Amino acid sequence: MAAWRLAGLVLLCFHLLFRFGMARLGTRPADLARMRAAWVHESGARLCRYLRIELDPPPSGRLPDGLITSNHISYLDILVIAAHFPCAFISKAEVRDWPLFGWLAMAGGSLFLKRESRTATRDMAVAMRERLAAGDRLVVFPEGTSSDGSGVLPFRPALFAAAVEAGATVVPAAITYQIEGGTVAKDVAYWGDMTLMPHLCRLLNHRGLRARFVWGAPLGGTFDRKQLATETREQVVALHGAAHRTPRSFV
Repeated sequence: MAAWRLAGLVLLCFHLLFRFGMARLGTRPADLARMRAAWVHESGARLCRYLRIELDPPPSGRLPDGLITSNHISYLDILVIAAHFPCAFISKAEVRDWPLFGWLAMAGGSLFLKRESRTATRDMAVAMRERLAAGDRLVVFPEGTSSDGSGVLPFRPALFAAAVEAGATVVPAAITYQIEGGTVAKDVAYWGDMTLMPHLCRLLNHRGLRARFVWGAPLGGTFDRKQLATETREQVVALHGAAHRTPRSFV
């Protein structure tokens, strides 16, 4: 069962990449970032449907532009968040080398960070500042790694410097999952010493998976990067806890 679904997933990814290539041919350079973001949105929605991820309704009201900051549980986070709105992601450099998801991330205009390099962090801040100043909506996972989904790890303040320098708003957000017949820590979260293909094949056999992505009021103003990281994490923790306290039953 998983083998057939994995083959179908590969074909869908190639189809989405083909659609991106065709759309790019007719897009002016000035409109490329907007086209990429729209393609990421469409691709996230289609992949969520294929993977049978049921999305809870988002909060009412339009999501503000700026730097969307969320906790991080799984590679599925990217698909779920992208399914909600056009955006681009800031990812660890290793994602670029992943099959399927890495190819989609590169086509979608993701920014890739080498976390062990201080120079790379400074360069990333410059790239983020340019994208935010241009009005792009970026998504970052400031924990710096994924977790088992039970809580929110400390935030790294370095990437908040770009938002401060660009005068961009920072939007706290949180993602949670429910899975039928399993646990989030073992069957959804991608963390610790897990490897991609065994995890993905196991996930393809799930019976029911629901994702909830919520966001709060934007932050900004006179914060420095450390204050902003601290305040944002407090809001993400509150959103994460509220989402966990209101689970929904599977139909």
